[in-house]
Amino acid sequence: MSELEQLKEENAQLREENRLLKLQIEELRQKFFKKNTPKEDDDNETPHLPRKRGAPEGHPGKTRPVPDHFDENVDVELSQCPE
Repeated sequence: MSELEQLKEENAQLREENRLLKLQIEELRQKFFKKNTPKEDDDNETPHLPRKRGAPEGHPGKTRPVPDHFDENVDVELSQCPE
């Protein structure tokens, strides 16, 4: 087998592996981040609006902790408009 044929075969294998990995990523993404679909409620005839996008339920929050005390409070005034 020539080197060119070997490279073509390796390229085909890598393309197939890449395709399979992309499918796996998409499956995991769909598992953890479900689409926002309105829930159907038999008792209520008004349709529900889709939920707002954001972190999935149960996701840990990402906020800065509130400090226990302040060393100094400084008022800063703008000398000109930033725009």
